[in-house]
Order: sequence, then C-alpha cells, then structure tokens
Amino acid sequence: MKSRLTVLLFVSIFITNIFAQNDKISTDLNFKNTLDNAGILFEVAYTSEFFSNVSGGLEQRAFYIDNFDFLLNMDMYKSLGIKNAHAVFYVLGNNGDIPSDYVGAMQGITNIATTPTWKLYQAYFTQTLFNDQFSFVVGLYDLNSEYDVRETSSLFINPAHGIGTDYAQSGFNGPSIFPNAGLALSLSYNFTDNFLIRTGIFEGTPTNPNNPYGTQLQLDRNEGVLISSEINLEFGDFAELDNTFARYAIGGWYYTSEFEDIAGQNELGNPLKHKGTFGIYAYGEKYLLKTGSSGSLAGFLRVGMADSKVNQVDYYIGGGLIYYGLFNENDQLGLAVASAHNSDECRCATALDPYETNIELTYSTNIFEWLSIQPDIQYIINPSAEANIENSLVVGTRISVGF
Repeated sequence: MKSRLTVLLFVSIFITNIFAQNDKISTDLNFKNTLDNAGILFEVAYTSEFFSNVSGGLEQRAFYIDNFDFLLNMDMYKSLGIKNAHAVFYVLGNNGDIPSDYVGAMQGITNIATTPTWKLYQAYFTQTLFNDQFSFVVGLYDLNSEYDVRETSSLFINPAHGIGTDYAQSGFNGPSIFPNAGLALSLSYNFTDNFLIRTGIFEGTPTNPNNPYGTQLQLDRNEGVLISSEINLEFGDFAELDNTFARYAIGGWYYTSEFEDIAGQNELGNPLKHKGTFGIYAYGEKYLLKTGSSGSLAGFLRVGMADSKVNQVDYYIGGGLIYYGLFNENDQLGLAVASAHNSDECRCATALDPYETNIELTYSTNIFEWLSIQPDIQYIINPSAEANIENSLVVGTRISVGF
C-alpha cells in the first residue's frame, strides 16, 4: 500500500508542477527539440488504472495498477553515419495488482497487468534497405510490435485485442510479448506499397518462467525457437484518418520444442509428448463510413486457432467497432467482443465451460495533448482460469500521461 501511495503522490506532484510551471514546460520542450535534432528521441509515459470487480468472479474488490514506459530511440545516421538505422532501448516498470487473480478471467482484464517489477524490456537494432523495401530487427524485441497487431483494436484495454488469446497463451511462457520480450531476428519485405510479408525467429521461452522479476536472459538449447510469419495487404493511411484505410492479414506460428499433451497419457500414466506446436490466424480492419466533418466508424475482426493437444484455447474470435469524433476530433468510443474456446482436451481434464467471452465498452478522450482518460466496462462470461466461476462485471478508468 505504501508503494501505491508513493506512486500516486509522485504523479500528483508531477501533474501539479506541469500546471504551475509553464516556463519549465517550454524549457523541457526545447530540451526535447535539442535531442530530436541530435537524432535522439526520448519518450516517457505513465499509465494508471483503477478497476473494481463489482460482481461475480473469484473476489469482489477494487484494485490499482500502473505502468511506466521509458523509450530511447537513436537515429544511427546522426550518431554513427549508418543510414536508415535505429537503436531502441525500452525500460518498463509495473506496480499494483493482477486483476485476473480476482476475476478469474483466463484472457485477462488489462493489457498492462503483470508481476510488479522494473526491467529492460526491449533493446534492439533496426535498419531499412533497398529504398525502404527490406527491413530487419535484431535484439530483445516484442513480437506484437509487428505481428498480429491492429491499429483500430489498440483502443481496447483487454489484452485479447492486442494479440489474439490463441497466440498469447502459446508456448511455455507465452511468445515474445509484453511483459516478456525475448531475443529475436525479424525480417520484412515490401513487394509493393500495399503488399508486405514478414517472418521472424524468436526465443522459444522468453525470460525465465520461474523468475518474473527484472530482465532475465536464459538461453537453453531445449527451449527451441518460435517461428512467426505474416502476410499483409494494406491500403490508405490510418494515421491520417484516411477513410480508404483497410488492412488484411494472415499469419502463422510454430514452436520447435517438445510439449506435453494436455489430456493424453501413455500406458504408464505419463503425459504424452510430441515435438512442436502451431497456430494460424487472420484479421481485417478498415474504416467503414464517415459521418460529418470529423466522425468516422471503423471495425476489426480477428479469428485464430491453435493446436488443441497442447493449448488451452484451440480457437478464438474477436471483433469490435470504434467511433472516432463523437464529441471532439480526438475521442474514441468502442465496443468489442473477445471469445476464446477451451479445447475439448482441456475441458476433459478441468471441466471448464466451452467458451470464455469478454464484452468491453470503452471511451477515450484527450483532456490535453499529453493527458488522456478512458472509462472502461468489461463483462466476462464464464471466466476460465478455473471451473465454475460466476460471470464477472468489472468497471474502471485508465489515465495516461505521455511526453
């Protein structure tokens, strides 16, 4: 509790000083411009969430979460003369509770929930070549920065809309995603302005599953690798609110290591094992219509499946609608559904319900350019962290500060 109060006090003082010291803001912005001119981009973000499990789940209670992000992006041309190259360092700090411990939601509640710790999250080198047609990334890298990521679904707080649940729960410790990025080499090639293919080799078990604190690099030849590939078709420019924007993708992944079957056993009662596990997914997102001078409606849909012998979730479907410009030009109102199917093998072993479904209603608006607030409501049908959990209603608010 003391650590939470300390963080809240720090943020309160920080925001108060911003209001009280306009001259200092100008000085800080000039300093940032100086860094930009030197090829150094430094970004700081703070996200806090206050949620309450109003009914159902495992325990009715309120909880607090926060997340610090420190990002340093260095233009290697300005520093070392290497054209079209960047070095990126990303430090992550998290505090607070893990909501799914109280809700019992297998898909989670918030995409910043994790073990309270500070770590070097990402550290990688990236370069583009051949007139920006080819690019590569090497280092400690989050797979979900490029693979299975959608512009439209990024509004939602539930983690299932960042990377599909079928992919997120794969492997021994999940793939190389938040909060555990592993070593990686990822390659991308643009055949045309609209057609791109990317493939990557990622550490099979990022960090140490037995020690979630700090940055853990644990390489073991038995962990194998994760191979991920994706084909993208993209039209228009989402950032420019171009109403011709649309993106369609199909991807797949494969782990080379050995896995135990969920329900299978040999004649001695030992778990059956087989080499490798896999999954495929597809998604689409696009602007659907424009209303008035600034209003737009967009939508997304994603489906995926995973090897049912190894994974709890063997298929998943999620989708949502987002309205931009409801009250002002920078607000967003969204409604999304994420439904994960527990495999027959898993249900035979655990007596879970067939589906866990999350329904999320959320609204985000910028109070200032650097401050946003996002009320959020989630209703979880058949939480599947364990059997026989009552449906849960979770309400809360996210506050984000970024420079």
